[in-house]
Amino acid sequence: MSSLCPNKDRCGSCAWSHIPYEKQLKQKLSDINGSFKLKKLGERVFEILPSPQTEHYRNRMDFVIDFEGRVGMREKGKWWKVIDNHVCFLGMERIEELFMMVRDWTKTAGLSFYDRKAGTGLLRYAVIRATTTDEAMVIIVTSKPELGERETLRKTLDLLTTSMTSTTSLIHSVNETISDVSFGTQLETISGSGFMEEVIADCRFRMTPNAFFQTNPYAAPMLLNTVREFAGDLSGKTVLDLYCGSGFFGIGLARFHLTPRVYDSEFPARMTASPTESFWREVIRSGGRRQSPTATTAAERASSASSSCPKRFKTLA
Repeated sequence: MSSLCPNKDRCGSCAWSHIPYEKQLKQKLSDINGSFKLKKLGERVFEILPSPQTEHYRNRMDFVIDFEGRVGMREKGKWWKVIDNHVCFLGMERIEELFMMVRDWTKTAGLSFYDRKAGTGLLRYAVIRATTTDEAMVIIVTSKPELGERETLRKTLDLLTTSMTSTTSLIHSVNETISDVSFGTQLETISGSGFMEEVIADCRFRMTPNAFFQTNPYAAPMLLNTVREFAGDLSGKTVLDLYCGSGFFGIGLARFHLTPRVYDSEFPARMTASPTESFWREVIRSGGRRQSPTATTAAERASSASSSCPKRFKTLA
């Protein structure tokens, strides 16, 4: 990350920002092998593959809204304090543009801000996601609106949509718990499709608001290709994709290995992005004929799983 970041000494998101990237890779390699040695494991990492892009690469940023209306990242070691001056070299540039828009909206919407000590207030997080295909998603995470704020919230969210492009979805997410997390269980699409699509290694993936996806789309093809290499020939075999999120590995392996069965598993279910739908779109695109991923019990999946790991392996930065 750039040493020009004005918040590098305060922000809690970039602990290694003062270290040149090449030295970071060497340090990570040393830490990994040191951990293996400490646990008396016989494995060793010989190489860390560097990311092709080290700035503006993250496709998701979770911005905190504090009780005084500050919007941004938390200060280092201070969960209660938010930096209300956002200049970040991590998030994609599209995220930066949307952040400034959402920050201005937050301060002028006339809505209450969530107090994490008292457990009161409305606005909690602004999550912004983007893709390399120029799609984006803004997720406003709130507590359950009180009766007096419901109408105001809806009107101001509708107003926010007027500043967004047609390729940007606006989602209202409700977190009714006191848990300080940046997602909710109740989702409402205010505008847009309610999902994004990303293309990695010639595979198209669909992402819904709560679904996990690889946060560095520029390094993701390298990760997928490395897994394909280690997996070997999967023809006629079953792929068990645990904690699948958007089905990144299951779909990526099935697309190129003609795998007849892919079992995607995620808990809780809301964290997945309908990988079955993405899977079948890839089947149609590739002209393959594969069985639909079939729901099985956790015990059945576990008993049928097997793995093998090469003695020499690489990892990604």
